[in-house]
Amino acid sequence: MHSPPTTESQLEAAPIAARRGFLAPLAALRDPDRIERLGWAAAAVLYAAYAAYIAQLTSLPFQDSPNHLARGAVLADLLFQHGAQFGQIFAFHFRPIPYILHDLLLAGCIELFGPAAGAGVFNTVVLLSLPGALLFYMHANDLAPRARWLICLISLYLSTDWFFLAGFTAFRLALAMIVVNLGLADMLRRRWSAPRVAAFVAVLWLGYLIHLTTLVFFTTALAVGGAVRLLHRQTNVRLEICLLFPAIALLALHFGVLVEPYSAANPRAYLFEWGDLGLKIESLLDEFERFDGRLSKPMMAALAGCLLWPIRRDLHRSALNKPAVLEQLALAVVFVGVYLVLPRDYGEAAFVDVRALPMVALFLIFACLHVADDGSAGRAFNTLPVLVLAVLLAVTNLAYLAIHLNGSNAKSARYRAVVASVPRGAYVLPVYTQPLYTLAPLMHAGSYAVLDRGAIVPTLFSRDRGDPMKYFRYRHRPYLPDDGWYLSLEKWNKGTEATYAVEGRTYRWRFSFSKRQGQWKMLDLVPVDWNRIACEYDFLLVTQPFEAAHIRVPTTLAAANDTAALLAVNKHECRPDASQKRQVQLPYEH
Repeated sequence: MHSPPTTESQLEAAPIAARRGFLAPLAALRDPDRIERLGWAAAAVLYAAYAAYIAQLTSLPFQDSPNHLARGAVLADLLFQHGAQFGQIFAFHFRPIPYILHDLLLAGCIELFGPAAGAGVFNTVVLLSLPGALLFYMHANDLAPRARWLICLISLYLSTDWFFLAGFTAFRLALAMIVVNLGLADMLRRRWSAPRVAAFVAVLWLGYLIHLTTLVFFTTALAVGGAVRLLHRQTNVRLEICLLFPAIALLALHFGVLVEPYSAANPRAYLFEWGDLGLKIESLLDEFERFDGRLSKPMMAALAGCLLWPIRRDLHRSALNKPAVLEQLALAVVFVGVYLVLPRDYGEAAFVDVRALPMVALFLIFACLHVADDGSAGRAFNTLPVLVLAVLLAVTNLAYLAIHLNGSNAKSARYRAVVASVPRGAYVLPVYTQPLYTLAPLMHAGSYAVLDRGAIVPTLFSRDRGDPMKYFRYRHRPYLPDDGWYLSLEKWNKGTEATYAVEGRTYRWRFSFSKRQGQWKMLDLVPVDWNRIACEYDFLLVTQPFEAAHIRVPTTLAAANDTAALLAVNKHECRPDASQKRQVQLPYEH
């Protein structure tokens, strides 16, 4: 038999078929369905990697976390062990106020799993709270279902922002509760029902019991969103009033009944400070500025690329004028205004204004999703460039965290090695001597003396210290000088001594020149009662390096390494009658 002759067309078709076979895998990556499946697979792998990494950080190198963890351990003892270890030192009185649910959840984790594993479980819940909330919000609004894998991936970056690294776990949970309640409000706007109302009110209350931000920010977002919808006739006044009523009632209850007036038993933890406009403008991106900041800008650009690349052809007036998009943009603008209006510090909390910035980021993300979700279910996000950018963002972020947190975790472990020399039940005064960087992992490391050695430190966040945890207090708290006395003394010694005149009288003080503000500023000199320290404390736990001359009570070195030193206080220097109350007490003195 003879094969049929090969035609010219067949000869031309052969290399084309070969090329198609060679490029088939690349062609498949243009398939939106396959991109979506790959996105979900990448999200699953990366979530496991993040959770495993966070869980193995046994020394919690997150700024406020040691303090929260120590308080959680004390509460676990008071609630579940009848105060066998700490009942003579601390007291707990249940009050339905912010932070209590956060602390009860943490105490429960510690009781079930122990301090180290319990902290890992709790931090994993905090890490997953925002991604879960965003998925619920998208489900509640049927928003861009095909883009949910993308939101899961970028949420790993959003969930590990400055607030997470600073140990502001209650605030991070509050953000998730706000998003969930916004989703429930949208569901009620579409169909009012008793189960949805019950869920709406329950989540509102639970969020309030975690952090006051939940109530304040949610009420603001609900009012602004309702106003925009009223302008576009997508809701009615009666419905919006019904939605706002539970939030307004809870605000009235909090500020009218539950808030305590400041007193000696309930002092101010911070002085009121609004800041200045220049600093607020400089801090607009602080949520994403972490560690040394070298990779912060590229990662921000990657986040923007994930969201804007798919909708680049839709960024025109008709798309941006959609009511849903306008609502999210209006919310973003309002929360920039909230950030500008809020103070930097007030009586019970610091870093108040910057807490509005994550809300701005979330509403801009929702705006991008609404632009793309125009009958396509967010299909525009299922492209290879977006997948590559999102995976690169999540992987780079994890590597960035690991590089810095590994060092901080090792430093915290060395600090705890010195803490191991503290005798059980001793009274210990932590002294923080390091400059205040963007993140300070050892700032509250003195709390490890409570966790590891059952020691007593005066620095746990509590009612008598002026913190929001009004349900938790010391029965007899030892003397507490201002946390920043050492750094204030360092600045004072480096300051310029000069005279100034007020109403014809000449005074002498020390000043430092602020290059940013272009003016001289008076320095603070914080009082420390060293006799009370000698009388009430067994040890000073000081971060390295420190200037021995600043410690004005005789001590002997009990233990030390390159991170911390444990100084035994010479109790013979105590003069019980030497400490006298002055007629005027400065704001720093407790």
